[in-house]
Amino acid sequence: MKTLPTLSRGFLVASVGLYLVSLTLNAFCAVTGGTERCDDSLGAAVLAMGWLETIAIGDVGPFVALPWFANPCLFAAWVFVLGRARKIALASAGLGALLGLSFLLGHSVQISEGGGPSPITGYRAGYWVWLGSLVLALVSALFTPAYEPAHPAPATRA
Repeated sequence: MKTLPTLSRGFLVASVGLYLVSLTLNAFCAVTGGTERCDDSLGAAVLAMGWLETIAIGDVGPFVALPWFANPCLFAAWVFVLGRARKIALASAGLGALLGLSFLLGHSVQISEGGGPSPITGYRAGYWVWLGSLVLALVSALFTPAYEPAHPAPATRA
């Protein structure tokens, strides 16, 4: 069935596109120094530095520290969709989407290494576009046909 691979690849391209766009947008707002700031969370910076939240997991909690790991899950899902490894793509994309959604349950982020956690006050387009990328990767994995190895023709006896 040619339709499933075409749909899967279309959703994959859309997922990659949304991800790239998310890197150019701010992801969230937080209070720093008594002022709400929404311009300190550019997606590319969050990608580059977000893993550091795991160091502050005791201060920010797992719902802020662990969502960054949705990124490697997303990259793995893309690779496994392209490789038509449907089950692994589904697991990677599903875990990534859950980790990405879990950020909504977080309450504060560690913005600077010198200060304590800053309360999250809102979510910006970058977060929603990134989350959309995670969801589209999951949809792409759902439409990925199961790998079917080529079977050699049965041997015939002369």
